[in-house]
Amino acid sequence: MVLSSHVTKSMRVLNEENCEINCYLEANCVSYNYGPAEDELYLCELSDKNHLQVPSDELEARRGFIYRPVTPNVCVTSPCASYSTCQTGYGEEGYRCLCPHGFHGDKCQLDIEECLIGGHNCSQNAICANVPGSFLCNCKPGYTGDGVDCTGMSEL
Repeated sequence: MVLSSHVTKSMRVLNEENCEINCYLEANCVSYNYGPAEDELYLCELSDKNHLQVPSDELEARRGFIYRPVTPNVCVTSPCASYSTCQTGYGEEGYRCLCPHGFHGDKCQLDIEECLIGGHNCSQNAICANVPGSFLCNCKPGYTGDGVDCTGMSEL
């Protein structure tokens, strides 16, 4: 059986385990079709629906193929902060959040305060200002430059 009308991605894999892993890595994958292909590889079709979300006639017979729903994809509920990447199939909660540079925390919800921890390259004649995921350097009054290099008027 296969659920063919909701395939979002198709690939060739070595075995069913690789197909299942690819489904976990796709945020919108909730089921997959797996069956023979050519060259000793297998066809893996990832779907954004499972058999419970569609009419029963959308599950079709295809010789040599199997259909598998995966454990609930918790990434669909967006548990990670919006600027991070959710990967399903990890840990006790069933997902993990991959934090972009400048953020941390179990859900990437915490901004790294580069100005407080010294994780910036601002001039000593600049003021460091924290912004989400990064920082800005602004020369102090009486100095000019880009914030990384600030020159005082008396130094000119």
